[in-house]
Amino acid sequence: MYLPGPFGPIVMLPYVNSHCPALPAGQPLMLQHGFSHLGGLDASWAQSRQYECALGSPTMRRRPRRGKGGPSRGRLFGMAPEPRKGRAKAACVSAAAMPAAVAPSNFLDSDPRALAEDANLSSFVLTQLEKGNKAKRSAILGWLHPVVLELALSVHGCRVIQQALEVASGEVCGPFAEELHGHVQELLESQHGNHVLQKCIEMLPPCSIQFIFDELAYWPLSWVGVSKHRFGCRVLERLLEHCPEDMTLPLVEAVVGEANALARHPYGNYVVQHALEYGNPAHRSRLVAAFVESGIAFLAQHRIASNVIEKAIGQVCTTDQQTIGLALIAAPQTLLVMGCSRYGTSVVQSLLEVLSPGPLRGEAIRQLVVDLPQLKASKHSKQLVEKLTSLGYE
Repeated sequence: MYLPGPFGPIVMLPYVNSHCPALPAGQPLMLQHGFSHLGGLDASWAQSRQYECALGSPTMRRRPRRGKGGPSRGRLFGMAPEPRKGRAKAACVSAAAMPAAVAPSNFLDSDPRALAEDANLSSFVLTQLEKGNKAKRSAILGWLHPVVLELALSVHGCRVIQQALEVASGEVCGPFAEELHGHVQELLESQHGNHVLQKCIEMLPPCSIQFIFDELAYWPLSWVGVSKHRFGCRVLERLLEHCPEDMTLPLVEAVVGEANALARHPYGNYVVQHALEYGNPAHRSRLVAAFVESGIAFLAQHRIASNVIEKAIGQVCTTDQQTIGLALIAAPQTLLVMGCSRYGTSVVQSLLEVLSPGPLRGEAIRQLVVDLPQLKASKHSKQLVEKLTSLGYE
């Protein structure tokens, strides 16, 4: 016999256990969880597993599996399914998604500071700046102007300011940049504000961002310190990319003077690589000379600096490439040690690719072929051995 219960039907069986008090004949015994029609109550078992019986079965309810699965997995009886965790897909914010206090029709009458923390409002304004007409954009830019700095330092507001700089004309970008004067250090050290500084450098004419050079030049960290900053290195890269040589000269001079230390730095090495790419030939030659003087073979085997040496080999003129080659073949077995190292082997390959046929290239290949068995024994030299094999050296 079965009766309904909160966890399924309750089994009704005739009494057959001699350990419990006698009951009138034919009267059913209601088995609660923890009882057995064969052996009475196991108290310790009942206390440790209360209410784990499912659908009237004496078997314990199976625990939900871990991992993927449908929304019902791991759900308790009567409980709504938990929402799946995961990254939400990006979607345009509709008018219904806007907060009730700031509707699309009157958001220009609200405080623009709300953009700093309101993701829905910032996404809506971004859409209006991107797809709205000229009149709508002008109204939004005027609305944003008084709070440019505050929004530039916020998680959602910085995206709006960057978009505003992209769509604004020169007449509006200038006033926007003026709001940032005197706050370059604060913006550079901010994980949000540094992106606004980079966008200013990309979108404004060089004359409008002179204040960035002026404030960084008098910063106690100096150009070298800014190069080693995790956000400052990005700003210096944009300056080297978009500003004329006469403006970036102090920056490049500082980089050349500390080329050895910056080449080995996790952030500073990117600034050195940009100086090699965007600097003039004289600065490239000075950087190569600094690498050779400080030990270019050591830098070529360094985990970080090896990238800088490869960049130099590909960017400098033929004369500077020969200078690098001469420095590497001067000491016996230098090329062998580099070829067998994890990072140096790619530098050797790059050097063989750029050196023109002649005595220097021939000597470099000869030194490698003499020790070819050791190269073949190294786990890092597979590609270098293939390169030598393709040149006809077995």
